[in-house]
Amino acid sequence: MEYKLSELVKLRYGKSQKRVENTNGKYPIIGTGGIIGYASDYLYNSPSVLIGRKGSIQNIYYIDKPFWTIDTLFFTEINENFIIPKFLYYKLKTIDFIQYNEGTSIPSLRTQTLNEIILDIPKFSEQKKITNTLNNLDKKIEVNNKIISNLEEQAQSIFKSWFIDFEPFQDGNFVESELGLIPEGWEVKNIGCLIDFDIGGGWGKETPNDKYCLPAYVIRGTDIENIKKGFYNKENYRFHTVSNLKNRRLQYGDIIFESSGGSVNQDLGRMLYVSDKLLEEYNDDVICASFCKLIRADNVITRWFLYNSLKFAYNRRYLTKYEVKSTGISNFSFKIFKDDYKIVYPNNKFLKKYFELTYDNFKLISNLSIQNKKIAEIRDALLPKLMSGEIDVSSINLEEGEILNE
Repeated sequence: MEYKLSELVKLRYGKSQKRVENTNGKYPIIGTGGIIGYASDYLYNSPSVLIGRKGSIQNIYYIDKPFWTIDTLFFTEINENFIIPKFLYYKLKTIDFIQYNEGTSIPSLRTQTLNEIILDIPKFSEQKKITNTLNNLDKKIEVNNKIISNLEEQAQSIFKSWFIDFEPFQDGNFVESELGLIPEGWEVKNIGCLIDFDIGGGWGKETPNDKYCLPAYVIRGTDIENIKKGFYNKENYRFHTVSNLKNRRLQYGDIIFESSGGSVNQDLGRMLYVSDKLLEEYNDDVICASFCKLIRADNVITRWFLYNSLKFAYNRRYLTKYEVKSTGISNFSFKIFKDDYKIVYPNNKFLKKYFELTYDNFKLISNLSIQNKKIAEIRDALLPKLMSGEIDVSSINLEEGEILNE
C-alpha cells in the first residue's frame, strides 16, 4: 500500500546538546556526520530513523538505543502498526533527498515537504523478509568492525605493557632518565626524532587549469574512521599542482594525522596508517587534505612504532595540550609537539619484536575492511531490487517470533 511519510512517522526536531554533553555520558549525541559525542541524558529511547535536516541531508541513520540528536537532524516516532522501524530505514535509504532540498547556501529539508513523500510499503511478512536479508549483511559488517576495534586495542595494550609499564622487563636492569626508571639500553627521545618527513596536506581545485592540472583523490580527517572500516570516500577527486603531488602523494606506511578542525566532543589527532589496500583503492593517486598532516618515518618498523606511540598519546588525551583554539576551530601545534613530547625508545631488539608480534593485526584489519567493502556493495546492490520487488522474497522462511529490530 502507498502511505505518506506523515502516516508512518512523526518528525521531531533535535535539540542543542550543550546541557547534556558529557565526556563520561553513555548516550550517543548524533549529528549529520554521525556520533559527535556522548550525553548524560537521552532525547528519545525507542527505535528511530534519523533524517538530515540541514547540511548532509542525504545521511540517514537507524538507532534502537536511547540517544540524543542535535537540531541538524530530524528523529522519527514510528507507527509500528504500519511499518517495521528497520524496514523504514532501508526504504528511506533508497530515496534521493537532494531532490527535496529547499535550502540556498546550506542544503535543507522541511517537515512539510518530507511529510508528503509517498512510500510504497509491502505487507508485514515481506517487510520482515526484506529487513532480515539486509540486516544480516549489516550485522556481519558490525561484527567485523568489533573485531577491527579489538585488534587495534590488542596492539595498544601490548604497547602500553612493553613501552609504558615495562612489564616484561622487570627482571632486567633499569636506569634513571628524565621520564623515570627505564630499561637499561633504552633511550628517551623527542617524538620528532622518529619523524623523517612531515608536511601539511592539500586541497587542490575542483576544476583544472594550467597550474592545477593533475587529478588525485583527497582524504579528509572526517574520512579516517570510515576508511578503517572499509568505506572509502571518492567524492573529493580534485586537481593539484605538480609540486603538490610530488611532495604529498601518500606512500605505504605513511600516517595521516588530523591537525585542524575538531569540536567540543572530538579531539584533534585522529590518525590513519596508510595500507597497500588503501593505495590500491585510490590507484596510488591520493593525498591527505589541508586540515591534516602527512607523517613519514624512514622504515616500516619505525613507522609502526611511531603510529602506535601517536595512537597511545591520542587515546590518553595527551595531545590536547598542543591544541590551540581560535574562532571555534582547533589547530594542532605540530612543531611544538615534535620538540616537546618525549617517549621511551626501546633498543632495536624489542622494537623489532613488537613489530613482529603486532603488525599482523594491521594486516587483519586491512583484510576485514576489504570484506566490509564487498559486503556493503552487495547490500547496496540488493537494496533497490528488494524494495522494488524485482527480487522475490516469498520463498524466504522466517522462524516464528524472530526478532528483527535488535
